[in-house]
Amino acid sequence: MNRDIDIPRVALVAFVLLVGATFVVGGATSSVAFDTFNPEWDGTSELQATAESEGSEPIIVRNTTQYDQYGANTTAFVLAPDEAYTDADVAQIRAFLDRGGRLVVADRDGPHGPALLEAVGAEAHPQPSGPLLRDDREHYRNSALPVAGTVENHSLTNEVDELTLNYGTAVEPNGATVLISSSPYAYLDRDQNGVLSDNETLASYPVATVES
Repeated sequence: MNRDIDIPRVALVAFVLLVGATFVVGGATSSVAFDTFNPEWDGTSELQATAESEGSEPIIVRNTTQYDQYGANTTAFVLAPDEAYTDADVAQIRAFLDRGGRLVVADRDGPHGPALLEAVGAEAHPQPSGPLLRDDREHYRNSALPVAGTVENHSLTNEVDELTLNYGTAVEPNGATVLISSSPYAYLDRDQNGVLSDNETLASYPVATVES
């Protein structure tokens, strides 16, 4: 959770993992995915370092009751949750949003991220079952790491040129504002065979959206 990020109140949905170009090692290290002390490609130490460099105060929240302490000018990041949110958890998060907080959810095929979004009233959701988004032309290292370079003009995308996904999927906006989309050479690998099949379509797919 990062405090003092000066952007309008939003619920931001980005069903991706960012691939960092550089890593920052803290006082301790971890190999746990998404851990703030993990400096590798699947950690979030760079996210924490970036927040600190921008003057924010990163705080690790282990229990939703801690949301009571925060509201306006606070952004909460929920990354691939591995447990379901209870009704009490959802009530805490909804109250946090009502106080002006912002929620960023990043997930692909787990059930708990989409369930949280639905519970707080978000319109956008990941593609059902989270089929892998591939791009044989615009990618980093391989097609499972597509580079989404269609970036809309929005306050949240200032100074953003592109977004690299790591085994991500597309978003169904359902009325939410699209922030970033893939190249027109992307496709959803629904049959999981690693190549474009006859029943799969090349298109520019939304990968990040925003809504009130």
